[in-house]
Amino acid sequence: MKKLLLPFLLATGLSVSAQKDNQMAPVKAPQPVKPVNPILRGEQVSGKIDTVETPDPLSPGRSQWTILNPNGSVKAQGFMRDGKRDGVWREYASSNNVLVKVEEYRDGRKNGAVLAFSAVGQVNLNETYLNDTLQGPRLTYSNNGRIKTMEHYVKGVLQGNRRSFYDDSKLQEDANYKNGVRDGVSKWFSSAGKPSIEYTYVNGELSGPAKLYDENGDLKQEGSFIAGDEDGEWKVYENKVLVKKLYYKKGEITREVPVKK
Repeated sequence: MKKLLLPFLLATGLSVSAQKDNQMAPVKAPQPVKPVNPILRGEQVSGKIDTVETPDPLSPGRSQWTILNPNGSVKAQGFMRDGKRDGVWREYASSNNVLVKVEEYRDGRKNGAVLAFSAVGQVNLNETYLNDTLQGPRLTYSNNGRIKTMEHYVKGVLQGNRRSFYDDSKLQEDANYKNGVRDGVSKWFSSAGKPSIEYTYVNGELSGPAKLYDENGDLKQEGSFIAGDEDGEWKVYENKVLVKKLYYKKGEITREVPVKK
């Protein structure tokens, strides 16, 4: 992703050297200029020009489109080829004209990086598309510019490891996915960094070993699920000491056995 992102940022006119803690100076929309031999669109319908199309004299069939807000400011800008989006497209906020999204297109489909920005120039989203479908790493960021989620897509479907983080970058969740649903071990952690829950999933359903922890990160309960229900022997701990055993059948306790100290 880093190899792809650097030339992409350069192509969009963003300053990589200005980036610090995932934050850049806000990029403003360009001022509308009088194009050469423009094609004006929208005036017959609304009475106002909403799109300015400027043909590229060096590339037949290709033209730059500038889409305007009602007040005349730039809403979006990019290239079209034979009626389809082609190359880098930029979108700007109507409230302050700040760059809010950059996308790469080929033959009318998203192909390449997609970046979304906050009003202060901070990257909120970094993902990649292949033929209009999510492909590869996807990162989201919290308001302080730190990574919020890390995940991976294959042909538009969430696959493999997914992690989420607290605002201070401590790990909140560490999970595994297969075909878009949980599969394998999922772990949750408290804001203090202590283990909280550990479940096992099969095709999106709780099935397999499970562990629950107290606020200190010490084991509180452990047992197993089958088809979403507690099943079999569960052990209960207090202050790290085994105090009783619970026996489940399809989620219902059938027997409780205290453990002698």
